[in-house]
Amino acid sequence: MRLEPTAPPCCVVIFGATGDLTRRKLLPALYRLVQQRLVPSEFAILGTARQPHNDDEFRELMKAAATEFGDEEALDENAWQSFAKRIFYIGGDFNDAALFQQLKTKLEELDKEFDTAGNRIFYLATAPDYFAIVAKQLGEAGIAKPGRPSKATKTKPWTRIIVEKPFGRDLASAQASGDYLTGSNHVLPTSGAAAARGGLSAADFVRISTVQRLTAAGLRRVAPHAIALAEAEGLTAHAESIRVRGTRP
Repeated sequence: MRLEPTAPPCCVVIFGATGDLTRRKLLPALYRLVQQRLVPSEFAILGTARQPHNDDEFRELMKAAATEFGDEEALDENAWQSFAKRIFYIGGDFNDAALFQQLKTKLEELDKEFDTAGNRIFYLATAPDYFAIVAKQLGEAGIAKPGRPSKATKTKPWTRIIVEKPFGRDLASAQASGDYLTGSNHVLPTSGAAAARGGLSAADFVRISTVQRLTAAGLRRVAPHAIALAEAEGLTAHAESIRVRGTRP
């Protein structure tokens, strides 16, 4: 019997979607999660990078990645075709505001097609030099902040931005990057208490503990901080859940 819950509906937007991290880790892990039924049917992937691929070309690249770096000796063709229908791609320059308007339009289309409820995960699988650029563009395009609650469910959409390590060169630069991402004039609003911790609250870390099923190693990296924050805010059950998953080999 599986005890782990299925993740909520969402669209995962991967910046640097043709890079090594996506090919070796993110895409194979997402495919595995779908096979394990840990991802709902209300789910889609939108990749973006500089290369000018169309959807079919990008899907073929990701199929090759899942074949080379996945757990299975042979790819299940039927399972892959079902998964591939949820993979999309838009090429462009991260410095170009027009790219982010295209992403915004596509996300709205995917919300309607796959009922992703306006929930977004922006995964910055890029070089650290692009973190601030992408965050700034997301903020200016108006797609980083959550939308309005659904009229049908009254549930407010959520947005998460995930950045890969290294996050800054040292503590000072890491805090500066956190301030940029969460400052009132930039991308994601946060409470004063969360800002003091670098912009992430215990609830954010609990959400990350679900998202980080994408890579087990990623969860092990954030687990000690997530546990400490969850315990500090009295979220004992969440802390124990993170401890179990974060220490798993």
